[in-house]
Amino acid sequence: MQHALQWQGRIPAPSIPLETEPTVTIDGLSVSCLTRDELTAQLKTSLRRRTTSLFCYANVHAANVAHDDPDFLNVLNRSDVLYCDGMGLRYAGILLRRNIPQRIALTDWVDDVMSCAEQLRVRVYLLGGAEGVADAAAQRLRMRYPRLRIAGWHHGYLTDESSAHIVREVNRLNVDLLIVGMGMPLQERWIARVFDQLPPATILTAGSCLEYLSGNRSRCPMWMSRSGLEWLFRLLQEPRRLWRRYLIGNPRFLFRILLERLSL
Repeated sequence: MQHALQWQGRIPAPSIPLETEPTVTIDGLSVSCLTRDELTAQLKTSLRRRTTSLFCYANVHAANVAHDDPDFLNVLNRSDVLYCDGMGLRYAGILLRRNIPQRIALTDWVDDVMSCAEQLRVRVYLLGGAEGVADAAAQRLRMRYPRLRIAGWHHGYLTDESSAHIVREVNRLNVDLLIVGMGMPLQERWIARVFDQLPPATILTAGSCLEYLSGNRSRCPMWMSRSGLEWLFRLLQEPRRLWRRYLIGNPRFLFRILLERLSL
């Protein structure tokens, strides 16, 4: 099962870096200073080069997990792009006088991702979610993007055997864009474990994005997202699963940021 995956392997430093973008350090995370358009341009560059590139997202939950888990922090900071997917992180940047130009919500940016994949005719593989989620996401994406080449999909509850099968399949299908949505840090653990076995591809961590793409979960209203209240929307949707992440995790993060601000 997913929870049995331990930290194995490592993410090497990028051998052929993408176009250099400035970064800022927020609570130990080296966050790329990118707008949504600039992030999309980086993705296009990676897909055209067909070299292995890792795109990860950062938010308050990521910062809290990374604070407690140096291996997870290492994976994020060794990714080719670590973009801001949380208003809490952006507000922390303002407080610390380290500008992050834009919060890029993956649930919105995924439209740009799929448009790029369709335009460039790359082969996409969806990995994550419960049984049937990736399948439903693939069908809905094909309806929305008729020329999108979805090479395959698989749920995210993995045994050692199914993990090895996915690696073989991704190689056999010559996948260009691998989208891994198991939630953090499980998705990063799996990527670190199999990184050196994957073909040259762009790897995109996706959290619960496949749940939204499948239609199983409702998107946050735009006004809440723009106001930095998406965490509240998600908490109201899944209070039993997420109360600790937000009601304990958010104050923990804020406390560390305030301590750092006072030391400046």
